[in-house]
Amino acid sequence: MPGTIKLKTGELSPELLSLLLNQIGLELTLVDDEDRYVYFTDVANPIFERTADIIGTHILDCHSEATHAGIMEMIRQFRDGEKDSEWNWSDSNRRRNRWVRATYRAIRDEAGTYKGCVEIIEDLTEAMETRE
Repeated sequence: MPGTIKLKTGELSPELLSLLLNQIGLELTLVDDEDRYVYFTDVANPIFERTADIIGTHILDCHSEATHAGIMEMIRQFRDGEKDSEWNWSDSNRRRNRWVRATYRAIRDEAGTYKGCVEIIEDLTEAMETRE
């Protein structure tokens, strides 16, 4: 189909891909192999506000200085192949009584070359409150 994005397991129009990413129920932020923001989902009612101004900026420009060493160590481990993922509960949402999990995953090509990192923000409040 003309104008589609061909993937290994199917084809999507850019519109359908955008709708999928923005409605999947996750906040995604992608950083490339130079540690610069290249993409984020545009979801309704985001947990973490983002604006188009972050595109092209370095990952450390959007985080407090106290977190810089930890962020760069995680990226180093991803880049060196020591780790593929890491997750934590987001402390910044305690005051809002939300269960928010932040997962970070290395993005690699088929040869295993580091291409960047994706941050996946997931609001698990409903699931945590209804668990038995």
